[in-house]
Amino acid sequence: MLLKTRNSLDNEYRNDFVYLGADAAEYLARIGVRGVGIDTLGIERDQPGHGTHKTLLAKDIVILEGIRLSHVVPGDYLLIALPLKISRADGAPARAILLDHLGDE
Repeated sequence: MLLKTRNSLDNEYRNDFVYLGADAAEYLARIGVRGVGIDTLGIERDQPGHGTHKTLLAKDIVILEGIRLSHVVPGDYLLIALPLKISRADGAPARAILLDHLGDE
């Protein structure tokens, strides 16, 4: 699931960016989301205890942060994200692309 927010409207960094709260992360885990991406540098904004990250990662839900969605229209896509292989790291930069027209031949 990709979350396009008002963050996509602004090219400048904002301290009041939209983020995913721990309660929303719990909901996404409950409905079986396998991955979540958001259009800001972090899926959280300095939440004590990092509940959003902990909830998603405990359910093996992939987190993709800092994606550009300003020109993406709502719809169904195939997301391909290719992270750099960095040993002993818990995250890495990734090249992410969206393919549309799913099911069209």
